Amino acid sequence: MAEARGLRAVPTLTKTRTDVLVVAEAGSQSTKAKNAARRENPVITAEEFLEWVG
Repeated sequence: MAEARGLRAVPTLTKTRTDVLVVAEAGSQSTKAKNAARRENPVITAEEFLEWVG
């Protein structure tokens, strides 16, 4: 699904390779979610992602 939208799933979060972070639940306090927010990368839930790829 991600590839069809021009995205590539990666296991690590980096400032140069991350366009959006998909998390299981809104308000995630994981280190990845905190880092993405600090870098101003969008953080969306899996449900929001599925709606987006429709």
